[in-house]
Amino acid sequence: MNELIVVAVVLATLSLAYLWVYPTYAGRNVTLMSYLDIGATFIPAGVAALLFWQSDPVFSFFGLELNWFFYSILAYVVIEIPVFILYVKARGLWPEYKAIFSSNSSNQYGWTASAKNVEKSLSEDKWTGLRTKGALRFLIWGSNVTLLGGTVLLSTIPESPAVFYLPIHVLLIFVFWFLLRKSVRLVADAPEEALDERLLELRNRSYLWAYMWLAAIAYLVATSVLIWAVWVNLSTTEDRWFYTVEISWGQINALFWLIAGYTFALPSMALASYKLKHDMVD
Repeated sequence: MNELIVVAVVLATLSLAYLWVYPTYAGRNVTLMSYLDIGATFIPAGVAALLFWQSDPVFSFFGLELNWFFYSILAYVVIEIPVFILYVKARGLWPEYKAIFSSNSSNQYGWTASAKNVEKSLSEDKWTGLRTKGALRFLIWGSNVTLLGGTVLLSTIPESPAVFYLPIHVLLIFVFWFLLRKSVRLVADAPEEALDERLLELRNRSYLWAYMWLAAIAYLVATSVLIWAVWVNLSTTEDRWFYTVEISWGQINALFWLIAGYTFALPSMALASYKLKHDMVD
């Protein structure tokens, strides 16, 4: 019975996504559709958390016993695969997906922006409001507050509220990342052929700064975890070599999304900071 409830939520989510959200907001932009789909994946998990967090029943997936979280994610992926194939075939989106993964395409850098999208972004004024000094400062500060504040929140609050906040935290990370990219006209993620010499230098410099910042963040996180583990061990046991450290699901997610979020956002964040510093606001 519990399995059927989760499957019903998955079907409702997929119906909403493929009948309204993706056609309306993504269209033929398969990259945006992929980002929206990541957020949709967590909807059944969030509903399952509301229903089964306290009771924590065992779910059976063809004989495999899972908890509510992994069952909801696995059920979503398995049911979505044929729906995705039919949707892409019906709307003729295979060329767009082939262009993403083709080594001969202009988007040979994986999840970078395509040359066509970069050229469009460099010439349009649709997102001009994101390129003012105030907007750039807000996006930089908002991204950092979301990443750092969300990490602290997920690491310290009880598991039940953490489960409810996690989808919101992930959504906020992707929203700020999307807006940061738009604020710098996709330059930080652009392939070489889409940029002139000046913009190419800015893009390469932004990745150098992003790497330096990411290295500093990773070092601070690793050092903090080490100090915390030593402190916990000294406080609870006489054994100074074998550590027993408990870590919650919320804390695991906090660390993962801290590193993943900065990995996504830092190139655009670095370029936005450079534009502010040198008064290069559009």
